[in-house]
Amino acid sequence: MGDRNVAVYWAAASHSMKILLTGGHLTPAVAMIEYIQEHHPDVEMVFVGRQIASISTGQKSLEADEVGKFGVRFLPLETGKFHQKNILVMLQQSWQFLLGLLASLRIIRKENPDVILSFGGYVAVPIVLAGWLHSVPSVTHEQTRVSGFANQFLSRFVNKVAISFAESKQFFPENKVVFTGNPLRAKLRDGHKPAWLPAKISLPLLYVTGGSQGAKQLNTIVEELREKLTKEWFVVHQTGQPVDAEPKTDRKNYVALAWIPEEEVGWLYEHAALVLARSGANTTMELQAFAVPSLFVPLAFTHHQEQEKNAQELVDLGMARMVLSDQATPEKIHQELSEIAAELQQFKKAAHAAQKLLPQQVEERLFAVLQDVTPQAKG
Repeated sequence: MGDRNVAVYWAAASHSMKILLTGGHLTPAVAMIEYIQEHHPDVEMVFVGRQIASISTGQKSLEADEVGKFGVRFLPLETGKFHQKNILVMLQQSWQFLLGLLASLRIIRKENPDVILSFGGYVAVPIVLAGWLHSVPSVTHEQTRVSGFANQFLSRFVNKVAISFAESKQFFPENKVVFTGNPLRAKLRDGHKPAWLPAKISLPLLYVTGGSQGAKQLNTIVEELREKLTKEWFVVHQTGQPVDAEPKTDRKNYVALAWIPEEEVGWLYEHAALVLARSGANTTMELQAFAVPSLFVPLAFTHHQEQEKNAQELVDLGMARMVLSDQATPEKIHQELSEIAAELQQFKKAAHAAQKLLPQQVEERLFAVLQDVTPQAKG
């Protein structure tokens, strides 16, 4: 699109745009919802997602609650994965997938969107396929360096694949790839101090997060180290679901919460001396954007060791260290935290240099891709 002015482009359009958002990566989806509502308030949005994040544990998905905060309608969709290696599971999931596809066809016919914006994951597959069967254009966004199965499969049916990292273009048809970067939640920039924090914190702030679903390994390590850590740090620990939503503030220099709103996460990023985290694409990008020195414990056995590669990128930039999951004993984590703390100014300087390398105007770029594939008026 070059330097085309996005606002002028759609001011000339003959009807308001309707976007159906879907996919398993909630963070960039929320970032796009925030951007669209602020800059293109005439655009209608609906989100199709999961009610259950993990079938094995029954963990509730945060999708409905999070998109509901923006007044965006949430439509639940239950479907199955169809790439399981276990033949019995694959057969069971295939039936669930077919039911999900039928439900998706009904959603597409009823909602009649102008375009579909997918953020990967198995829940996006039947929706994008249903859209393709009804000639609805679609764009899928890849957050990671190593594409997952869903986005590689969907690349055959979508109009464009928006990528966050140049190295992931190898997984998709060359003529469909466009580099946008990974959207950042706007509310992170509007950070305010959480009410559950004490008025004065005398120790440096250590923020621990395993992402929206938490990380059992990190939770266990932090609990074992809590007595040591709270002598050296004020620890804010985002544990993930299912944990009581109310903050646990009854321990000195330690607060634990299941989930922390974006505005409060933004404040934590701005004020944390150090972050201990998994290294999903969204987490690493946010930490780079806020220039926060970090210690990563990548989730083991991810697709092509994607989390390890995310962490290694920031390690190479000098703003982070990494401990592999099978080496992450409480003693090793405590040692690494102490060593980073001893050289914190050097890590902070490297983090500010890394911050400048991120692409700018990501949300605007991605919205422009949606415009390029969407007819200005329905036939």
